[in-house]
Amino acid sequence: MIKLIVSAVVILISAYFRIYITSPAYRLTNDPKVIISNQNSEKFTFKTRSADSNGSKVVVEVLIKHDGVCGSKVSPFQRPCTPPIHVHRFQNETFQVLNGKMTYYLNGETGILSAGDKPIKINPYNKHTFWMEGNEDLLVRVTLEPALYTENYFENIAGTERDGLMNFIQSTMLSCAEPVIFTENPLSAHPLLREFVCFIGKYLLGYRSYYPEYTTTHRDILLDHFY
Repeated sequence: MIKLIVSAVVILISAYFRIYITSPAYRLTNDPKVIISNQNSEKFTFKTRSADSNGSKVVVEVLIKHDGVCGSKVSPFQRPCTPPIHVHRFQNETFQVLNGKMTYYLNGETGILSAGDKPIKINPYNKHTFWMEGNEDLLVRVTLEPALYTENYFENIAGTERDGLMNFIQSTMLSCAEPVIFTENPLSAHPLLREFVCFIGKYLLGYRSYYPEYTTTHRDILLDHFY
């Protein structure tokens, strides 16, 4: 417990100085439907945004290059393109591989999807993540239902990571606005601790759950209540 408290204090102090000396760049790409991240090793292309489906879903195609920083030469959980193990509280997530192979982690088990395989659907509160498998670029279509604010979430993850702002505090802030829980991050996994960190992050350290510099479709005033 003491170790956790000390770690949290160190992160808070370092975050305080870091957030005020780093200036975020304004745009991720010249195309609002495309996000480039992780040293050009990962590309997100929105095929359906929330506004296109009246909020029922968001569809994004994720391209992960095999010869970049997310390639198979690096252990999967050390790759910047591998999402932290997480659960969605209110969304179903479907993966359909269009090119290459994808390994998915689901509730402690792993499996492989190849191009042409039947899509896999993951229901709320199931721990999961995924990564590229083999020596071929992975192209996977990801559908989240309902859409909620997923597109803004992707934009702000890519932006904060690119500009060196991502850490435990920022990751937790993102999870406060988007109903996703990073199960291996104690600041995100514990509901009361998550809300406390988000309160401190916003009102004392200047963090936000989203930033206008990264966000194509600005959120309404109701969401601003949630940090």
